[in-house]
Amino acid sequence: MNEPQKSRIDIARVPWQLWVVIALLAAEGIGNSLIMFGNPVAAIWLAAKVLFIMGLIRRWRIVFVLFAIVAALHVLAFASSAPFISFLNLLILVLAISQYRRFFPDESRSQMAGSTEKA
Repeated sequence: MNEPQKSRIDIARVPWQLWVVIALLAAEGIGNSLIMFGNPVAAIWLAAKVLFIMGLIRRWRIVFVLFAIVAALHVLAFASSAPFISFLNLLILVLAISQYRRFFPDESRSQMAGSTEKA
């Protein structure tokens, strides 16, 4: 009788900053899907973008950290050869990092809020 609860994603609670990141990742993913038959590495990047999008929506901490590292590496890698692409990656990184507390909430604040509500 006790059915396990299914994890639900509250799409309405995803902040706009992450929606911008998701939209840019999806646009890059479309580009990857168009060239992956001629460039097999694009299939790996497409899979990574799907993982990043799912992880950002589902609040997976490890994916958030991995995404931040990959985005930072892309900012550095494209800085001299493609400055506009580097800027877009920096924008994605800043928008994602601005939502740090969504993935790593401050436990001491939530405990303090719980103790004040009980008083």
